[in-house]
Amino acid sequence: MMSEKKETLKQILENISQILDLESLYSHDMQYWEDELGNIISVSPSCERITGYKSEEFINNPNLINEIILTEDAKIWMKRCDNIKKNSVKNLQFRIRHKSKKVVYVEHNSQRLFDKNNLFIGLKSLNRDITNRKLTNEIINSSSTVLFLWKNEPGFPTEFVSENVKNLLGYNINEFLTGKVNYNDLIHPECLERVTKEVEINIENKDSNYKHEPYRIIAKNKKIKWVSDNTSVRLDSKGNITHFHGIITDITEAKNALDKLKQSEEIFRNIFNHSPMGILHFDKKGIIKDCNNEFASIMGADKEELIGFDMINQIKDSGYQDVIRNYLVTGYGYYTGNYQSIISGKIIPIAAHFNAIFSEDKEIIGGVGLVEDITERTKHEKLQKALFDISATASKTISINELYKELHAIIQELMPAENIYVAMLNTKENLITFPYHVDKYDPSPDPQKFGNGLTEYILRTKKSQIITADIDKELQRKGEVALNGEFSQVWVGIYLEFEGDYKGVLALQDYDNINAYSEEELKILQFVSEQIVKVLDKKYADRRLRDSVNELYEAKKELEIINQNKDRFFSIIAHDLRAPFNTLLGVTEMITGNMDDISMDEIEEISKVIHSSTNNLFKLIENLLNWSRLQMGTFHVIPKKIFIKETVLEVLEIIKYAAKEKNITIINEIADHAIFVDEECLKTVVRNLLNNAIKFTYRSGTILLTSKELETHIKIAIEDNGVGIDDKIIANLFSITSKTSTVGTENEKGTGLGLILCKDLIEKNDGQLWVDSEYGKGSKFSFTIPKQK
Repeated sequence: MMSEKKETLKQILENISQILDLESLYSHDMQYWEDELGNIISVSPSCERITGYKSEEFINNPNLINEIILTEDAKIWMKRCDNIKKNSVKNLQFRIRHKSKKVVYVEHNSQRLFDKNNLFIGLKSLNRDITNRKLTNEIINSSSTVLFLWKNEPGFPTEFVSENVKNLLGYNINEFLTGKVNYNDLIHPECLERVTKEVEINIENKDSNYKHEPYRIIAKNKKIKWVSDNTSVRLDSKGNITHFHGIITDITEAKNALDKLKQSEEIFRNIFNHSPMGILHFDKKGIIKDCNNEFASIMGADKEELIGFDMINQIKDSGYQDVIRNYLVTGYGYYTGNYQSIISGKIIPIAAHFNAIFSEDKEIIGGVGLVEDITERTKHEKLQKALFDISATASKTISINELYKELHAIIQELMPAENIYVAMLNTKENLITFPYHVDKYDPSPDPQKFGNGLTEYILRTKKSQIITADIDKELQRKGEVALNGEFSQVWVGIYLEFEGDYKGVLALQDYDNINAYSEEELKILQFVSEQIVKVLDKKYADRRLRDSVNELYEAKKELEIINQNKDRFFSIIAHDLRAPFNTLLGVTEMITGNMDDISMDEIEEISKVIHSSTNNLFKLIENLLNWSRLQMGTFHVIPKKIFIKETVLEVLEIIKYAAKEKNITIINEIADHAIFVDEECLKTVVRNLLNNAIKFTYRSGTILLTSKELETHIKIAIEDNGVGIDDKIIANLFSITSKTSTVGTENEKGTGLGLILCKDLIEKNDGQLWVDSEYGKGSKFSFTIPKQK
């Protein structure tokens, strides 16, 4: 068996030379083979590029491969040696010491080799130099963007901050949200005045978005960092600024890199050639002298085309030109925006930082620029901001229409959305409504039955789609859809899956630009629409719940009032209506059994009792009938022009006998005003109020009737000097649910229904009734009646 292994190994060794012929394909990788005992039997020549040692040195010194591994990573290598006994090893990373003493990062892979009998015969290993990749990743990972939302209040308190804030500033989220740390306090004192001035200028100019010049901040560990700050404002419905949304990016490494470029050409070249950002070198006139390939790629041109390019005179972007000119004076410049290359015509969002190179005499002799393609970052920031704004909108106490307007504005920040609508399908009624519709040609549609438009096509297929003019025509040809409204170049419909019986479509369309929407916009809309559906589901659910609660509450109150009125009504019938009948029954019974023994004086007394009881009974029944008609809605008010003095005199003619019995003086000072009122209602009110005044006025008392002309009404007052009303009773005087009736000065009885009836009748005639009273001194009932119209 041992001989078979040796034979197999011999075949491998014979083929190594053929394998090494492929070295040109792996010029940066070190390949080597080991036998079953771990002895290196062959090494590719490329090992010298990675380790500095030649192939022979590894073959002659079996321990060399172990010796060059850094002590700190020895455990990683030992673990590999244990694992390789059973399994192959993939993507193991550790550091080695180059023969020149520099440190090299490598990625290691080992494959176990077997003969035809499946017996282990050795290893094939590969070490790949990943130093540059490692350094590049570290640069990328070290860059971070933090989102802030500040209130427009004194001190600009933080309302929201993203979780990675601790990486940048060293403080956690709660320290900002609780106000323990204020972002303004972290701005370097030398930069604070400039940053504050920039904020004031932009507030004064009412700019919705603005960018600060980079400034320094002081982290919790007292380290100073450079940041870029892109700020946008949030306005309320009146156009006032409520919040500032800041996107803070750590540019310390880029800034430091530019500073180091001034000091060391070697460092500059390393970063220049391997930086994931575009770098350019230009002279004091703004003419590009050198640039890296990344910069050429960002500009959409060849490197050779950019050398000698005049950034001041040849660039059309005035903002870019101003930054370069400013840099030539101050030694620093910053530009961000959608730059269009004059060479290729390519438009790309970039962020560019420019630093001057000074001579020994402190004169600017040139500069270095660091340019970053921020296409993906800008999209990501816009999407993050949109999701944040959608979430914030959900918590606002605004109407559904206002909510749709805010969502429309958020979508417009992401893509063209001049023409947009939301369609809602009630699956039970098969009816489509359009709660939000904005279009430069078509008016908002009325609710309609499910048809065969593009909206219905999306609802049927349950699939979000982009439909161009050609696709639309093809769908029309197949009978899938019919043309509704103005024809557009491109239409995009997003299917919305709501809870309950509703489905929906969010639709955008462009009448001019067929390229307005791509698959990327479709994906963004689908992603954003998921959040919109959650917001709308919550908003509609809240509104339905609120409406249901209000309806139940109103129904409960109405039912309670009906029950209270019913109970009071039956109480009056059962008690107050029975009392006068009992009196009449008792008197008539006495007459029937003792007719022969009753004297004339007794007959006179009995007749007074009968008259009083029947009179009270008549007034009670009349009030009950009027009040019940009011409650059932069968009481019809027919206002007309009358003169109030004449009507009051008619009532006084009826009332005078009751007043005379108590020797009460009634003084009538009511003027002859023309009013617009139901005359019977007025008589009932005056009669009830005068009866009450007589009832609660002592013998030989006085009742005063007065009138006063107001702007639109006539005010009538009936004032007595009787017993007055207790404050506790006044509170419930006009309520059917409380029994407030008391006996008069001579034990006259009542129901308490008269005042309630008066109040209802006055309000039916567009007036008001109220009382002013002082217990023991008298009462004054006042009401208003409209003037003649």
